[in-house]
Amino acid sequence: MQTRTLLLASLAAALAFLAYDRHLAAKASAPVLVRAPAIVPANAPGFTETPDQISAQRQGEIISRYTNQGYRLKCYGDLGPRERIRNDDYLCLAPISSAFADIPASQVVFFFRKGRLNHVRFLFPPSSLEPLKSYLSTGLYNARRLQESRFGDVGLDPSGNSLVVWKTPHGLLIATESNRGNDPVVVLWSARQNFARMKNRPWPN
Repeated sequence: MQTRTLLLASLAAALAFLAYDRHLAAKASAPVLVRAPAIVPANAPGFTETPDQISAQRQGEIISRYTNQGYRLKCYGDLGPRERIRNDDYLCLAPISSAFADIPASQVVFFFRKGRLNHVRFLFPPSSLEPLKSYLSTGLYNARRLQESRFGDVGLDPSGNSLVVWKTPHGLLIATESNRGNDPVVVLWSARQNFARMKNRPWPN
């Protein structure tokens, strides 16, 4: 129970506090508030995969695939406390124009651990909140909402926004249902191996 609580708390915190660029993090004396890139390049690609399709693929495969798709990836390792979600050791970030069902977005960050994809964080402008809520309710064909279960009851993020959790084939998707501060909207995917030791994990052994 304690392991589950600590893990979900760390994921919830990551929705509101996480450095998105090493240069900004190096200048900060406190955790950097998540914010979208100031300008998304006009030719930034859209993220076409659905949350159902995201899985713990190899780091090299992810970097090669998205580089070939025109992503302007910035990658680095030796992550500091404000640059990782839990035990990630490498990340790649890139601007994007949209995600999921062509919903306007601004950034995707891939986090890796020991050569495997471990987390993916998406940033959307505040205006994308309602389309995202609609997509999560109707567009996740192989996903199941866990909000009513004890496992999915993660409460609020540090900004006071309510959270919902969805089970996907290869991980959990955590998103905000509200946006009190009119901040960029964050959606976080976490690989199922992060929950392997939980007694009430939502996947069979």
